[in-house]
Amino acid sequence: MREPRDLDTYVKGLNDVGAHDLAMHSLRALVLERFVALDAALNDVLALSFARDQQAADTLSEEVFARLSMTDRISMLTRLLDERDLTDRWPFLPRVLPRLRDLRNQLAHGFVQRLADGQFEVVTVNRGRVKRFTYTSRELAWLAWQAQVLWSELRSLWAALVPDVDDWFDSEGT
Repeated sequence: MREPRDLDTYVKGLNDVGAHDLAMHSLRALVLERFVALDAALNDVLALSFARDQQAADTLSEEVFARLSMTDRISMLTRLLDERDLTDRWPFLPRVLPRLRDLRNQLAHGFVQRLADGQFEVVTVNRGRVKRFTYTSRELAWLAWQAQVLWSELRSLWAALVPDVDDWFDSEGT
């Protein structure tokens, strides 16, 4: 997986869509879709550290961690990495997740438009206040790419945290 040069190249590589076909909603849909998977992977990692078996972890992931704010879950992840001495192995998770969270929130509550100079502007309205966020094509491509990279890293972290006990995945017999 190579780092993309810009958003148009990145999206074209994903969907075989030319730059002229890149609609303002393509980026929004891409990031929001990737963030849903990232969100679920984060919940799974956090639940794993509190559960007695996979069935309990699934319940915690879906019923408890899904209700916490992303800010709280990023703090919990940072603590988990520190406590287990894993920060050096996954240093970018707690650093990039807030940036993706911010972009996700902007896109979920705003609209994207391409500016004349090739940059993108996200315009949001929150409690009557209009906010504008400007991104280069390269920044957006990097963030969209990082959503995929961080998902892979969270899945690797999950695998590293799974307890090495025989009955972790088979809690039906207990």
